[in-house]
Amino acid sequence: MDFCSHMNILEWLNVNNRGNKRCSFKPKAMEKAVRMNRFDIAKWLHDHQGLDYPESIVDELAQAGDLIMLTWLHNHDEGKWSKNTMNEAASCGHLDVVKFLHENRREGCTKQAMNNAAGNNHLDVVKWLHANRREGCSVFAMTNAAAGGHLEMVKWLHAHRDEGCTAAAMSVAASGGHVPVMEFLVANFSMKWSTARSDNIGALEFIRTHAEDCITQTVYYTENGNDHPEVVKWYEDHYGNPRKRKTPPA
Repeated sequence: MDFCSHMNILEWLNVNNRGNKRCSFKPKAMEKAVRMNRFDIAKWLHDHQGLDYPESIVDELAQAGDLIMLTWLHNHDEGKWSKNTMNEAASCGHLDVVKFLHENRREGCTKQAMNNAAGNNHLDVVKWLHANRREGCSVFAMTNAAAGGHLEMVKWLHAHRDEGCTAAAMSVAASGGHVPVMEFLVANFSMKWSTARSDNIGALEFIRTHAEDCITQTVYYTENGNDHPEVVKWYEDHYGNPRKRKTPPA
């Protein structure tokens, strides 16, 4: 039996169907009880059936922002907790869960917490981690934020963190067509550009203006990989017909 939401039925089955494998309690029952916030059934399954809480459930609850069930598991000293629990909560923007873990658990988190929160544009979480935790972030925080086109996040990281960024930030911003982010990066960072793909004409125009040496290869690969007619026309207007080339232009 996977799960039943009525405690009296569970107790009756436990008494009257012992030894009946078709009516045995399976680990899936515990998973469903926890996900449905049925503390009473979860405890009963643990105490009377010897079912353990699934190892992945704590991280799943952190992803979902289920502070009630996380608090219950914490108070009953159950579940497998790790640094990834806070990482998941931060990544999904659940600041209340992050604060709870900070105040009640000792596992902490890793740089991934701020890196992923930045990529998902959870500025409140990033600010809190910056002010209250020591793990910090890496250059991937800026890269992730740039990939999502999160200009305010990029600006905040530049103003308050010193990890900086790499050419990868510009590449992913170009790929997403995030011109405002590209403009900010060019204005505030000195970096050697790497080839970037983009299907966005505005981004291509920006690259052409600021990095003429990499634009032809950039557009060539975009045209071949996606076959966007507007990109092909833009390329032909500025650099000729790439279909006549046997190899990518330098």
